[in-house]
This record gives sequence, structure tokens and C-alpha cells, in this order.
Amino acid sequence: MTIQYYEDKIKYLKQIGEIDSEIERLIKEMEMWRTRATNITTNISNEPVQGGISDKVGDSVAKILEVDEKINKNIDRLVDLKEEIKSKINNIDDVRYRNILKDRYVCLMTWDSICKKNEYTWRHVFRLRDEALEKFEI
Repeated sequence: MTIQYYEDKIKYLKQIGEIDSEIERLIKEMEMWRTRATNITTNISNEPVQGGISDKVGDSVAKILEVDEKINKNIDRLVDLKEEIKSKINNIDDVRYRNILKDRYVCLMTWDSICKKNEYTWRHVFRLRDEALEKFEI
């Protein structure tokens, strides 16, 4: 297996983590917009004000809806991609290979956690991962 093909497989598998991170970022953005929408206060003054609170709340609500739509689209992409990747991983005969790939790339476990869970050394986990990637087909 060429290095590029190996890297392409890892890049393909890492998409789950990237989409998951994007969803987390969008959730934080939505929380910020919700906070802004609920913390808008009025200034008491005799002078007329253009725009005002309703514009700020309306703008915040519009952003919340926009971000919510992005979150939902990313969740749909994530669910579809996870199913696709799990299906491809399940085509590998060796259960150890399947477990390593699923733990790392589907469940997003750290290498430390995978080592502890399986009672493997780092070296053994990486050897199994490399062997699993050889069997894995994009």
C-alpha cells in the first residue's frame, strides 16, 4: 500500500471527527446567539432611536435559525457518513481490526483509551491499525 493511499484512507475516516467538531462549534455559536437574544436591554431615553430592541432580537433569532439549519445538515451528513464507514469497516474479517478502526474513527476514542480498553501496548495498537488500514477499502 502506498503512503498516499494510506493517508487517503485516514483522511476519509477522519471526516467523522471533523464533522463532529463542526457541529460542536455550531452549537457554541447558537448558544452565543441565544445569550445575545435574551440579554438585550433597553436604554430609557426621551430621544427617538432607530432600529431598537426588536431589530436586535429579530437579527439574533434569524442567526439562531440559520445556525440551527447548519447543525441539522451536519448531523444528517454525520449520520450518513458513520453508517457508510461502519459498513465498510464491517467488511473486514478480523474483529480486532474492526474494533480498532471503529473505536478510533467512529467513536472518536483516544489512542490511550483504545490501548487501555483492549489491554494493548501503543506499538501493538498501531500495528493493528496499520494492518486494518491495509484491509480497509474506501
